Amino acid sequence: DWISSMIKAGKRASQLGTPIILDPVGSGATPLRTNSAKSIISNTRIAVIRGNASEILSLRNDDSITKGVESIHSVDEATEAARNLAQE
Repeated sequence: DWISSMIKAGKRASQLGTPIILDPVGSGATPLRTNSAKSIISNTRIAVIRGNASEILSLRNDDSITKGVESIHSVDEATEAARNLAQE
């Protein structure tokens, strides 16, 4: 219910021209967190994704591995993934 509520709020924010900032905390740590973040991204118009390198990589690479909410990747490793997300 929470994820569908977030998507509904995101769609309304987009209609109103309100920028959406997504912080995909723990994306990559569990399938639920990763899939929820991806669903929010695909169903709303995100203006900014605020995440550590591992979280950003998990949104682009299905085989990306992280350790809880801690980043185990460097910013350099996530640069290309971040650019691709921004272009999408």
